[in-house]
This record gives sequence, C-alpha cells and structure tokens, in this order.
Amino acid sequence: VLEEESMNKVISVNGSSPAYVYAFIRAMLKGAEEQGISEKQALPLILRTIEGAVKMVEKSDVSIDTLIDRVCSPGGTTLAAMKVLDEKGFEDAVCQAMNACTNRADEITSTL
Repeated sequence: VLEEESMNKVISVNGSSPAYVYAFIRAMLKGAEEQGISEKQALPLILRTIEGAVKMVEKSDVSIDTLIDRVCSPGGTTLAAMKVLDEKGFEDAVCQAMNACTNRADEITSTL
C-alpha cells in the first residue's frame, strides 16, 4: 500500500513499465537479427529466458546482484555483455526514463 502522493511514481514502476520490457525485447530481437538469428527463432528463446529470470527473482531469497553474479562466470561471455551494459549506462537510462515518466505524470496532474 502506497500513499496517494506516490501514485505518479507508481506509473513509472508499474503503469508504463510494460513498454520498457517491450523495448528490451525489441533490442534483443535486433541483436539477434544482427547475428543472423531470425525473429521467429529468437523471440521464443527471449521470452522463455525472461519468464525464467522472473521466476528466479520471485523464488530466490538472494539479491538481484547475487543472481547476476551467479550468471556471470569470471572472464565469461555474460560478464563481457554486462560490462557493455554498464559502460553504456543501461541502469542509468532506465532510471532516467522512470524519472521522466513520473515528472510527466506530475505535470499532467498539476493541470487538473
């Protein structure tokens, strides 16, 4: 339960967030296509992976950071990928997008 004053923030966490997930899936599809894997082949793999990751987060008693660390073998492929996401500011971009969403919701509600 959240205070009513937090409802515009909830939009960025829950209301608009399906679009963020869709954008992530779209980016993965683009990456697959660039590597010669068709959308038809890649989409089921991406969706099952996301479903599995969600289940791991739901069932796990460890932090997200620990789950990430468990997938990242030292010197491995996942670590190389995560390094690029970090360098490109993936988390910062998501946070900035969420802030923009909340700010816009604040702007809209201030005119009511």
